Amino acid sequence: MTTATALHIAESIVVDGFDSFDADLAQLLDEARRSNVNPVFVDVAGDRSAPAPVRERALGHVVVELSRDLPMPALPTWVTRRVRRNVAGPIAA
Repeated sequence: MTTATALHIAESIVVDGFDSFDADLAQLLDEARRSNVNPVFVDVAGDRSAPAPVRERALGHVVVELSRDLPMPALPTWVTRRVRRNVAGPIAA
C-alpha cells in the first residue's frame, strides 16, 4: 500500500467515519504491523471501543510512521505549509 493510499483512507475515515472503511482499515493496520509501526498506535486505531477522535489521531500517527522511510513524506500541503510557516518564524514588518 502506498503512502498516498494510506493517507486517502485516513482522510476518508475522518470525513465518513470508521464504520465505512472496515476492510480498508484492516488492510492498512495489517500493513502497519508488518512495517513495525508502533503497536500502540495500531491497536488504538483498530479499537472500536475507543472514541473516534482518539482513533483518528492514532491513525494519523500510523500513516506518518508508514511514510517514515520515504525521502520526502507524502503529507498534505496544508501540513507542509504550516511547518514552513512555523520554521520561518514571524514575518518581520
